[in-house]
Amino acid sequence: MQLRATIDAARMARLEVALEARLYQRLMLHRARFALPGTELMARLRKIVKWTSAIGLVTTLGLCTVGGLPFGGWLLDVLVIAVYAALLSLSMYTPYWEPRMRKPGRFWQRQARWWTDHLLKNARTQVPFDAQYDFADDMATYFRIRDDTPHMQWTRRLEGFSLSGEGFTVLYRSRKSLSPHAFFLHEPSAPFEALLAHHGVQPLPGC
Repeated sequence: MQLRATIDAARMARLEVALEARLYQRLMLHRARFALPGTELMARLRKIVKWTSAIGLVTTLGLCTVGGLPFGGWLLDVLVIAVYAALLSLSMYTPYWEPRMRKPGRFWQRQARWWTDHLLKNARTQVPFDAQYDFADDMATYFRIRDDTPHMQWTRRLEGFSLSGEGFTVLYRSRKSLSPHAFFLHEPSAPFEALLAHHGVQPLPGC
């Protein structure tokens, strides 16, 4: 089986818009399913550490006023106070990226823009060209054809999850992965969709 599509400047411009929009949608899904639960868990853990450290620090300081801890010497008292104080300080620190991950906005838009640039960086410089994909069992080989001369770009296995849009398909190894495994430029193709399904490639849920 073979896929082939002609990529000119006009199509590249449309592709950039469509790809960035779909990648942003994919990032929003990732944010809802994985990033937000993770940041919420971190916030709860910081709260637990903060109150535990505060109670431990106050208790240890109180014991120091009546002779110190019931075991060990004054060095142990100082060490325990230092550990609780350090934990309390760390628990009050919020990573700079956490508020950005909590809400959609420029952070996620920049991520979508970055991945779009990453996927199209080389292709932009080669326009116009033909994108050709040759398939052998579960392997795909990509050729970029200019002046009737094919130049092999990569070989990838058909696996994981797919994100499709107008004129492209992106493959990811897993639902959590944000790094694309393979990127196809193509016309709408039922045989290609059937080939992906045959090799167990599933559309990303929610996309």
